[in-house]
Amino acid sequence: MRPWSVAVFFGVAVLALAEDPKDYPAAEAPHHVGESVTITDQITGVHQSSSGHISLDMGSHHSKPPLTVFIPSPVASAFPMAKQFEGRKVHVKGKIMLYGRDLEIVITDPSQIKDAK
Repeated sequence: MRPWSVAVFFGVAVLALAEDPKDYPAAEAPHHVGESVTITDQITGVHQSSSGHISLDMGSHHSKPPLTVFIPSPVASAFPMAKQFEGRKVHVKGKIMLYGRDLEIVITDPSQIKDAK
């Protein structure tokens, strides 16, 4: 392999790693478990447990949404605006994980969720 082709290869690899996560609707979440992505969809429900955890249902008005955005109680105070997202379309960045039979993205920083204007 020639030195310049190695440099081009590594340059392309670095650019690929620097890209923003791919953007999908919540219905596509099952196809991207384990990936760091951006999900853009509507928040259809906001719930806070007695222990302080916040759950945002994303992408469906059905009893089981395709994706839940989970905010753990230790950082919930950083999200006083969580209720304002209900009914709004947002971008959520994070890793899609399987929790039991449900898909979720755990967010711990307000920068992970933004209005999709």
